[in-house]
This record gives sequence, C-alpha cells and structure tokens, in this order.
Amino acid sequence: MSPEFQDKLKKAYLEDKRWTEVMNQLRRLGRADPLTYPYFMDGDLVYYLDPVDARRRLCVPKSLEKEVFMMAHDEHHHAGFHRAYNSIIASLYIRNLSRRLK
Repeated sequence: MSPEFQDKLKKAYLEDKRWTEVMNQLRRLGRADPLTYPYFMDGDLVYYLDPVDARRRLCVPKSLEKEVFMMAHDEHHHAGFHRAYNSIIASLYIRNLSRRLK
C-alpha cells in the first residue's frame, strides 16, 4: 500500500464518525479480546480480525469505499461483482460490502 493511500486512510478515519468511535474505543481498551471486539490498531491504521479465518483486514472508511471499489474493479479488467468482491475481502474490510458493491 502506498504511503499516499495510508495518509488518505488516516485522514478519512478522523472524518468518519464510526471509525473515530472505534479508534477511541481501542485507545480506551488497549488490545481488546477479538472475540468481543474484532478491531485493533497497528500504528494509525484500523484492522478487523476476521473471526472465520483470523485474517487481519484493513478497515476502509466510507469516504474511500468508492475509490477502493474502482481500484478492485479496474485491477480485474472490469470482470464483475464476484472478482471485485473477492479482491476486496482478501485484505480489506468494508461494512456490508456485498450490499454496497451491488
């Protein structure tokens, strides 16, 4: 991930009410039990720990979702929903992703 995109993420977290609340909660809790609170921070980035396979997925704020969708779609040569979806879930977390992608 480029340093420019990391900077965009950090700024977007601060402008997004949901992710600001998650970050504040993590600062209060420290490293929370992933079974009860599946988020954690690494530096200034927020990650979701997938309970299915314990994969850490970078959380994407709402303001950057469209940019991420476009990148995933374009990287797979406009291959459609399933390829874009699979590309995103491999390493990123977007709430209600399948509903948002359709």
